[in-house]
Amino acid sequence: MSGGSARDAVAGRGTELLPPRAAERLGMSDARLVPAACGAWGVAWLCVTYPESAWGFAVAGSVLALALLAGAIVARQRPATRVGGVLATLAVLCAAGGLVAVTAGAQLPVRAPAALLAASAEGASVRATGTLTTLVGESAVAEVGDDEGRGWSGAQLEEPPHFEVRLDAFEIEGVPGGGGASLLVFGHLSPAAEAGGAIPGIGSRVVLEGELGPAESGDSVAAMLFLEEPAQVVGAPGGLLGVTAGARDAFVEAAKELPGPGAQLLPGLSVGDTRLVTPELD
Repeated sequence: MSGGSARDAVAGRGTELLPPRAAERLGMSDARLVPAACGAWGVAWLCVTYPESAWGFAVAGSVLALALLAGAIVARQRPATRVGGVLATLAVLCAAGGLVAVTAGAQLPVRAPAALLAASAEGASVRATGTLTTLVGESAVAEVGDDEGRGWSGAQLEEPPHFEVRLDAFEIEGVPGGGGASLLVFGHLSPAAEAGGAIPGIGSRVVLEGELGPAESGDSVAAMLFLEEPAQVVGAPGGLLGVTAGARDAFVEAAKELPGPGAQLLPGLSVGDTRLVTPELD
């Protein structure tokens, strides 16, 4: 075998040992979905910031997608031009944005019920039941039997205790409403007597009563709620949430035995639980 043939054989054998796409060059065709992904994210941001315009974005995206698709089909009949591929990519972009807008528009009545938004603008009172969706610290828990003076106290020198609740049902001036929306609640939680002073975990069922306030546009919550008295915890987390809550509590208790201020930070860094962090360390 000649020297050139030997070198060619070795080079070919080395190429076979490489990963399948290692020897391929990255072409523009590999990035065709990047504009669609960016467009979908952009439309999602617009729908969150301007939720009342979601259906308008959906209609516009659908019409543009159909028009661009028709243009791409016509352009495909002219092989000499690459306009068809560009139009097809833009059609996918508009279709993706339209689908995102449809999803946002369909979920808007659940995420932000009109009755709840109107009541929050007027500062109306509400009574609701819901599920705790965020972790709370010891400062947010009222002592057992302390149902007075631990609600919302107005002006605060420090950041007041707050947590988020996903509503199961609510009632405003005798008019009931459904669940699905989330509230940012300011005030304290009152655990059940049988809980033994345990801090309520994610998934706990609560009963709330207080005054509504409007949330900022684009927030993840539909409104704010300022409690008149501590929210009553009426049910512990169940299923997998109950198991994880127990494991998290056990980890926090173990971290309390560790020396130094780093022990206060360990649960927060590990499981997102910051109940041990003191105001001085924060």
